[in-house]
Amino acid sequence: MIRGRRGVALPKRGDRILTTTSDGKLGVGNLNCTTKVKSMQPSLNLPKYHLRQRTENGLSQVWDPVRQRYVLLTPEEWVRQHIIQLLIHHLGYPRTVLRIERGLRVMARDRRTDIVVYQDHQPYIVVECKAPTVPINNAVLEQAGQYNHTLKAPYLMVTNGMVHLAARLVEGNQYRAIQQLPYYAAPQNQSQTIPKQETILGHD
Repeated sequence: MIRGRRGVALPKRGDRILTTTSDGKLGVGNLNCTTKVKSMQPSLNLPKYHLRQRTENGLSQVWDPVRQRYVLLTPEEWVRQHIIQLLIHHLGYPRTVLRIERGLRVMARDRRTDIVVYQDHQPYIVVECKAPTVPINNAVLEQAGQYNHTLKAPYLMVTNGMVHLAARLVEGNQYRAIQQLPYYAAPQNQSQTIPKQETILGHD
């Protein structure tokens, strides 16, 4: 066994673990590098999605449809993958217009944005994701605002999966709270099915 955060023992390849057979019975098997596991991550204040997960070398991973590969499953990544699903399946954005961890310079330092959505090849929505245990406060809002000062996207969102704040850039660096992010607007020469509108992202 190997130790994870806070000393929690994690299984490694070759360990004997409890598994579920196709008929729903419990059995004992060996952990291999692609064993599928149920997530121990918390439920979020977001629509529920089926995320592809696996364990490799004792580490939980989740499939990222944008980067088209498995990535390490952290609490922040759990939130980000749910927001990606929200953007694609509820707001209608094709995964091809999403960029993950785009690098940029902020106050002479290298930074990475969690999610940037593009419209007409320009930044349209910037999303800053935090772990569910991280409060959404002024520091988080200022961080997202600093990132967007470089990108100048008209829409901004910060979320920890439980609390979501969405805003629209009105002038300068001033933002106005909005009830939800805009739906995808397909180019005139491209058809796109847009889900029925409903209030998903709110601001009290």
